[in-house]
Amino acid sequence: TCWFPFGIQELLVEATGGDFPLDYGDSLLEVPGGAFEEEVVIRYGIALHGPWELPKGYTPCSVTVYLNLQGHHPNKELTLHLSNWYGGKEREGVKFVRAPHVLQEGESKYQFTLLEDGDFSDVRRGKIKISKPKCLYGTALQELREKDKTKWQISA
Repeated sequence: TCWFPFGIQELLVEATGGDFPLDYGDSLLEVPGGAFEEEVVIRYGIALHGPWELPKGYTPCSVTVYLNLQGHHPNKELTLHLSNWYGGKEREGVKFVRAPHVLQEGESKYQFTLLEDGDFSDVRRGKIKISKPKCLYGTALQELREKDKTKWQISA
């Protein structure tokens, strides 16, 4: 099971949109005006851990955000801003990942896939456009190859 320390929350989003901090500022959901034709409720949660299966060679570097648009399909893309735990300057190894919010029959782990889009120009927080109504989102860091690890070793 996933651990949502603050439970599943609800956002009431009007047709005018807005910026909605998710819990304690680790993430923000940006909803442009006109994304929804009427007032909608978006359910969300911040998961600190769960039965995740990331692509081979990647490790988590953020919380996981559960977003459920309750069956509403936005007319415009929403933007998820998500803090990550990687403070390095080289950003090409950091990627957004996404998984369906329900386990497929016979599976015991949420199968995340890499998303090639996403903007990590801000060292502390990445952002990605989203339009899927029910998903788990997070960031993952590509693990260092053995030859790259020697760059970071301190010699005595």
